[in-house]
Amino acid sequence: MLMIHSVMFLNMIEKNLLANHIILFDIRILRLKYLMSYGKQLNQGKHGVVLLKIDVRMEGYTGYMLSYLQYTMIKGELLEYIALRHDITDMILQAEETERTQRELIYRMGESVESRSKESGNHVRRVAHYSKILALLYGISEEESEILFVASTMHDMGKIAIPDSILLKPGRLDKDEFSIMKTHSEIGYKLLAGSNLPILKMASTIAYEHHEHFNGNGYPLGIRENDISIYARIVAIVDVFDALISDRVYKKAWNLDKVLDLFENESAKQFDPVLVKLFLENIDKFMEIKKKFEDV
Repeated sequence: MLMIHSVMFLNMIEKNLLANHIILFDIRILRLKYLMSYGKQLNQGKHGVVLLKIDVRMEGYTGYMLSYLQYTMIKGELLEYIALRHDITDMILQAEETERTQRELIYRMGESVESRSKESGNHVRRVAHYSKILALLYGISEEESEILFVASTMHDMGKIAIPDSILLKPGRLDKDEFSIMKTHSEIGYKLLAGSNLPILKMASTIAYEHHEHFNGNGYPLGIRENDISIYARIVAIVDVFDALISDRVYKKAWNLDKVLDLFENESAKQFDPVLVKLFLENIDKFMEIKKKFEDV
C-alpha cells in the first residue's frame, strides 16, 4: 500500500516501485510512465492484470481506492489499458473498527483473569508494554509487535480453571498443588486455539509455551531454544520480571539488583540469552513502564 500525497513525491516513489510491485495512480490520471516502467521489468509481458489497494491522500480527499487494471504491452510499449476504480473507504474503516473492538475485548479478558488471581490489572498492562518493547528491540516489525501487545495479555488465560485454594494460596505450593497449577498452560492453549485471528493464534501459542525454558527444562512440552516461539520467549522474560519486581499474594517484591542477578544467572538456562541481553541493556525502558503502571 502506498500513500500518494502529491505529484512532487512521484520521483521518490518511483525508486520503490519495483520493490513494492505496485503501479502508481493519481486519482484523476493514470500515469503511463510508471505503468510502462513496471511492464518492462515484468520481462516485457504481453498481458497483465493488477488489483491493488491504494491509500490516497490528496487535497480535498482522503480515503482508499481499489483499482483494477488490465493492460496489453509489447516490448515494453503500452498498447491499451482499462482501469476501474472503486472507493472502498467505508469498507476499510468498518474493518479497522472491528479489529479495534476485537483487540479491546481480548485485552479486557486478560485483565479479568488477572483480577481473579488478586493481581492488579496493571500486571497485564505492564506485560503488554514490556512485550512490545522487547519485541521491537529484537527486530520484530511494528505490526507484529502490536499484535503481541494484545496477545500477551492472555498468557495466563488458563488460570481461569485453577481452584481458588491454589490460585490464591498465600504461600508456596506443594508438589500436588504445583502440578495442578502447571495445567493452566495447556488449558489456556485449548481455550484460545482454533481461531483464524492472528491475535488469538499468537495468544494460544504464548499461553502454551511461556513456561518453557530455553534449556528444555520447562513445561508443559519440555521444548527448547528456537523450538519455543519467539513470542513465548519474550513473554517468559517480561512475565517473570514483573512477577519478581511486584508484590504477589505469596511474596513481597524483590529489589531490582536481585531481579537483574537472576536474569544474568538464568541466561541460556531458563531464558533466551539474546533476549536477556537486550532486556538488561535496556532495563531503564522497562522500569519506566513499571513506574507508569504502578500498582495502587
